[in-house]
Amino acid sequence: MLLLGAANGAFAVSAIGSMMGLASDGHAAREGTRMGLWGAAQALAFGAGGLAGTGASDLARHAFGSPATAYAAVFGMEAVLFLAAAGLAIGVFQTRNNQAVRRPALGVDAVQAG
Repeated sequence: MLLLGAANGAFAVSAIGSMMGLASDGHAAREGTRMGLWGAAQALAFGAGGLAGTGASDLARHAFGSPATAYAAVFGMEAVLFLAAAGLAIGVFQTRNNQAVRRPALGVDAVQAG
C-alpha cells in the first residue's frame, strides 16, 4: 500500500509538472484554459478508467470463474496499457524537444541559403 501511495504521489507531481510545461505552448494568455482542460481531461480519464476497470474485472470474473485469476488478468491488461501510455508520453516530449531543436537550425539554414 505504501508503494502504491508513493507511486500515485509521484504520478500526481509529474502530471502537474507536465501540465504546467505544456500549458505555456501555443497562443499567449490561454494557459488557464489549457490547465482547466487538462484537469477536466484527467478527471474524465480517472472516472472512465475506474468504470472500465470495474467492468473488465466483472467480465474477467465471469469468464475465468476465479476472482484471483480475474484480477490478475485485469492487472496485466492495465500494465500493458500503462506501457503504451508511457510510450505515447515519451513520443510527445521527444517531438516537442525535436521541434525546439529544429527551430534555431531552420533559422540558421535560411540565413545561410539566403
